[in-house]
Amino acid sequence: MTEPDKIKEDRAVPLIQQKGFWLSILAPIIAIIYFLQLEQAFLQSINEVVGSAKIERDLYLKPRFDVPRWGDHYIYRVISSAICVSFVTFICGGLTRTHGKLGGILGGVGISLTMGLLILISLRVPSAGVGIGHLVISGIVFISAPIAGAFCGEFGAQVSTENETGFAGIPRYHFLWLWIPLYWYGLALIAPISNFVFGPDSYSFLIHAIRAIPIVIYGAPLIFGIGIMSGEILEIRSGLLRQILGPVVLVGGLLVIGAAQFAILKATS
Repeated sequence: MTEPDKIKEDRAVPLIQQKGFWLSILAPIIAIIYFLQLEQAFLQSINEVVGSAKIERDLYLKPRFDVPRWGDHYIYRVISSAICVSFVTFICGGLTRTHGKLGGILGGVGISLTMGLLILISLRVPSAGVGIGHLVISGIVFISAPIAGAFCGEFGAQVSTENETGFAGIPRYHFLWLWIPLYWYGLALIAPISNFVFGPDSYSFLIHAIRAIPIVIYGAPLIFGIGIMSGEILEIRSGLLRQILGPVVLVGGLLVIGAAQFAILKATS
């Protein structure tokens, strides 16, 4: 490295750290948006995961716009909350690159504020039908989110800095909109993955293979879209082309598959 290049790099480091600090300040807002989307996907998938869903029903994405309730499914709620908190604070820490722990903690604070508000609403609205177990789990999330965020955020920053730019190679501006496909991919994949891992008759290879179908179908555009944006799949020299093609695959694949399966449902119903 030449002397001028070294001087430029030394000057760039404080700017990167400053940018990471301000992104960590925005972490609570980012965390609230992403947490609510992923939590809602888990909530709307509850009937498919803990209900008596048949294998053929697992092949289709069926968004529901009613309001399912957690009910007495506390184990499902604990697992889903742990996944949501870990994933969201991991994202918050990774986006900062240089202030992972701070980003994760502040992201956890955003989640705690959200849970605190939901607890207050539940206590003031008797018709919500929220039980003691639900409140206990919400309280645990309220207390533990910033603590978990410290560890997950730091790990997110470590993963992020393995690439020279962005979050693991993905430009950070994409995270202004990635919360939208996060919800839909969550809705498409949570139930099939749960049934694949924990469903009855899991010892049968044929049933396992059938249950893997929706995971493969919806997982393909997710993996390829994210992989193209990060530069891990398809070595496209043009950064602009890569950042256009990746979202097209990510969102377009989801729309095409969803439309095709909706057409199949209409034709067979």
